Amino acid sequence: MSNRQSWIWLMILFVGVLMASEAPAHAYIDPGTGSYLLQLAIGSILGGLFVLRMYWKRVTAPFRRKRTDEDAQDED
Repeated sequence: MSNRQSWIWLMILFVGVLMASEAPAHAYIDPGTGSYLLQLAIGSILGGLFVLRMYWKRVTAPFRRKRTDEDAQDED
């Protein structure tokens, strides 16, 4: 196992232990917090779509077939 993989597994184990050992907080979350989280989620999705749109040609370039002069003549 590489150093990076062992680091990832260690982090997963750490987060799992933290989640399993948490006690209930009995805290109040007001509606403004939910609205903020919704805005954060929508903004993240739209930002990701914008970045994908900006780099779409770079992402799809390895999967495209290059056109040759023969292909262009065959279409005519």
